[in-house]
Amino acid sequence: MPNPLAVFGGSAAASLLGGHQASKAAKKGAQAQVDAANAANAMEERMYNQSRQDQMPWMEQGETSLNQLAKLMQPGGELSRRFTQQDFETDPGYQFRLEQGNKALMNALNARGLGGSGAMVKEATRYNQGAASDEYTNAYNRFIQGGDRIYNRLAGLSNTGQTTSQQLSGSGQDYAGQYSNNVGQAANARASQYAAKAQAYQQGLDALSGAGGTYAQSGRFPGMKKV
Repeated sequence: MPNPLAVFGGSAAASLLGGHQASKAAKKGAQAQVDAANAANAMEERMYNQSRQDQMPWMEQGETSLNQLAKLMQPGGELSRRFTQQDFETDPGYQFRLEQGNKALMNALNARGLGGSGAMVKEATRYNQGAASDEYTNAYNRFIQGGDRIYNRLAGLSNTGQTTSQQLSGSGQDYAGQYSNNVGQAANARASQYAAKAQAYQQGLDALSGAGGTYAQSGRFPGMKKV
């Protein structure tokens, strides 16, 4: 007849061995999941750093343009000052019309024999006053349009930098979220490993306890009577 102690001991040992194997499998699976999470985080970091490096020139140019625009717009800056008489007198459009008009007028008066006469001076004065009156508004508009072109170009570059900054901020948030998610999965894997290990050993202890109780009921322990 088989020895009950050997039977129950073998059953308990098998339970402990099975629990140990289950614990090892849980540890191996958890480590694989942790390694996968670490690899994913390393890849996420490389992608984020590369994206930041690629977009940094746009953000730096935006910052430079914004600084230039702020300097031009400050009190006394080129884009904040008023249109002056000097601006009008040095306006290329006005200067060209004045030069060409006077040249044509002088040629016409010389052809009539009026060169150097009082009539020539009078005609020249009248023409110059008329040209100034006609061209003032045009010169002013050109002054405003020139300032607007400079402003719009610098503002466009600074807006590009702002957009790039927002994109990098979004990428950073995505990176942080994915990194946190991967870390959480790794932590869950570790927790599952510890839970599986505890459960496996508890099952082994339960098996030993059950074996001891059954053997005790058989009356095989010294000093014990069969129940």
